[in-house]
Amino acid sequence: MAKATNNSMRLGRLVRLALLAGLAIILIAIIAFLFNEDSSLRKELADRNAELASAHQNISALQKSIMLDERTINEKDADIANLTGALEDTHSRLNNTQIQLQYTISELNQTREELENKSLSLEQAKAQFSDLKTQIADFQTTLQESIIWFKDNSRLSPNLGYFAPYVRSNCVQEGQLNLACVTYMMEKRLGFHYISETTDQLHSLDEAVSRGGGDCKDYALFLRAVLNSVNDTTPSVDLLSWEPGYGKFIVYQSGDQEYYYNGDNVTLPKLGSINPEAFCYVTGYNAGVFDGHCIVALGEHAILDESDLPGLDGAKAFEPQDGGFKGTIGNDYHLCENGEMSCGTEPGDILVVMSDDDLYEFHDGEWRSYGTYSGRLTDFLAQIDIATGANSG
Repeated sequence: MAKATNNSMRLGRLVRLALLAGLAIILIAIIAFLFNEDSSLRKELADRNAELASAHQNISALQKSIMLDERTINEKDADIANLTGALEDTHSRLNNTQIQLQYTISELNQTREELENKSLSLEQAKAQFSDLKTQIADFQTTLQESIIWFKDNSRLSPNLGYFAPYVRSNCVQEGQLNLACVTYMMEKRLGFHYISETTDQLHSLDEAVSRGGGDCKDYALFLRAVLNSVNDTTPSVDLLSWEPGYGKFIVYQSGDQEYYYNGDNVTLPKLGSINPEAFCYVTGYNAGVFDGHCIVALGEHAILDESDLPGLDGAKAFEPQDGGFKGTIGNDYHLCENGEMSCGTEPGDILVVMSDDDLYEFHDGEWRSYGTYSGRLTDFLAQIDIATGANSG
């Protein structure tokens, strides 16, 4: 019983050992299988990790490429937005230009209609210009005739040619031409007296004599003409004037008869060294109305245009109605200058100068003459020719 039990126990142990050995073999096989599977899985994992790393690199490269593409797309979007705004602005301006163009076309059409309607008016205007040109030319002719008038009356006319020798015979004594005597002979020989006038009309020398005299302008022009005519043959005589004083100034003496003024001699320059000019100056001025008087100045230089007028400064002056000395231009008389707008309101201001060739008048701060107006009319006629196309080929 004891042995059977021991055998049974041994058999049980052997069975357990066998089972254990089988289990160990199975475990070893499982471990080997698992080891092999683990190696295979590790290799596959390494491959997968390598593939994953490569995929990560590709993804990173793609992300960079996508970022660059997005940046480019954003820039392009901004460019598109700017271009869209510029296009809209251009489109707006084109619309405005189209509206303005349509308005301009409408105005042009209206202007064309007006021009067509006014074509006849233009022809009428040209005709009026032509008529105006004729009138201006006629007026210019009148101005030229006025200039010629002063030239013709700067010396005694042939009808009065006898008077210059008469003056030399009766008024030249000891190499002096007595100006007061000339005035006396005008009255005695020609019947020339002072005639008051309400107008500023100028009379020719022949007219003044035929009507028996004239006002201060006529006296001044006549005395100037006498001096110019006497100068043609007797330039070397001194001019003799006078001024109020205590002496006895002889005007004319014949036998027991003598005519004189209470005054003293005033010797003036030689006749051949001066250019006699008639001038008019202000004697009184009130509320826009002035009174004036005309006498004769003995200038050193001839006056040919406005630029010569200042040459009268320093010229001696005398009264043509009695031959009396009246003073000096620059001291006793003021020759108005261009730009002096108020000149002509003070006594002694010279407003008119009558030379051998022209009449000069100070007006609106400027010296003007017939020659000045004639020149301006010539320029105006040229402008009319240009305006009317008269000179066009």
